[in-house]
Amino acid sequence: MKTGLTTRLLLMLLIGVFAVMAPQWAGASTAPCTTITNKATLNYSVGGVGQPAIDSNETTFNVGVKVIVVVTNNDGAHVTVVPGTTKTALKFTVVNNGNAVQDYDLTYTAQVGGAAPYGGTDTFNGTTIAIYDDTGGTVGSFDGTDADITATPVLNNVPADGGSRVVYIVYTPSDLAEANGAIAAYILTATSKWADDTAITYASGTAPTFAQAGGSCNGAKTISVVAGDGDGPGGEGDKDGAHSDDGAYEVSSAIIDVTKSQSVIWDPINYNSTPKYLPSAIVEYSIAIANTGGAVATLTTITDALQTANLTLVTAFKDGGLGTATPTSSTGKAFVVTCSAACGTRACESAGYAFTSASDADGIEYASPTITATMATVLPSEDSGACPVGQLDATTGLVTIKFQATIN
Repeated sequence: MKTGLTTRLLLMLLIGVFAVMAPQWAGASTAPCTTITNKATLNYSVGGVGQPAIDSNETTFNVGVKVIVVVTNNDGAHVTVVPGTTKTALKFTVVNNGNAVQDYDLTYTAQVGGAAPYGGTDTFNGTTIAIYDDTGGTVGSFDGTDADITATPVLNNVPADGGSRVVYIVYTPSDLAEANGAIAAYILTATSKWADDTAITYASGTAPTFAQAGGSCNGAKTISVVAGDGDGPGGEGDKDGAHSDDGAYEVSSAIIDVTKSQSVIWDPINYNSTPKYLPSAIVEYSIAIANTGGAVATLTTITDALQTANLTLVTAFKDGGLGTATPTSSTGKAFVVTCSAACGTRACESAGYAFTSASDADGIEYASPTITATMATVLPSEDSGACPVGQLDATTGLVTIKFQATIN
């Protein structure tokens, strides 16, 4: 027990010693070039008689510059980019953890292959990329009023001791044609400079000017200039005055599936009771166009060429009650279109949209052997323009075109 108690007492004593030895300072860093002087004073006596105090020599040094820049991507996940939309931003914060005001040169690099930040693999590069400084009306949010600094990508006069600025890598996806889920990773690197935008030399015996060190030096005092940054994904290296971090875009595009199916609905022997693919039988074709992706799509045209040597288009679409030897028509149309969640409240199925082959205005034409559907007409503008022509909504958009043909 005594040994254990002694050990604990020693441990507590050591903790106390280390607590006294540990730095107790908190607050703003001492400015570069600050001159710090100190001397010791000894008081003593001889024969009980106090003697004049003796001063030691005075020590003097000038405080150096610690250069520590930290770049952090703030997105936390892939940033969704949609083809044909406006500018999309990756957000970064550049922090000055040094003790002098700094300028920073900014550069971006497109990653080429390999693992992307936040998962996945880098597979493409954007074509229109820029760097923006967060100077707009909404701080910390890219809102279209920020400054495009691509031509001169420099941050000026970032304060010491945690001063920071937000910057953006911005992609304009006007020509984006990558598939849904494709990833483009980018690296932002900030390189430290003096406050007058000149390069920093890391060494002892440097004599910064008043402008270089942010107003605290006079060009006469020699100091040490030391970089203390870490290594980022840009591979710039430790303690070189530069740091980087990376972010990534992920494409959210339409995923279009076109599925054609067929069924025989009537033949001249069995009628509509288990009909077979016989001469004079009626075959019903269905073309389903579905959008299961994360972005709306605008459909333009779809074509289908019949094998006219063996098939003849039915110009009066037959209904399901084909129980007699002579099928009857319920619509008198060559084509029937239905849609589900095509856009907004566009309810093709309840409206009973049907398009004849006789008029150029109906959207579906037949010029043997090819059927052509012009989707801007098939899916007209609705909801006071909120549903543009040809639009197929994301995730659940579905439009189906049906027609029938007789086996020759």
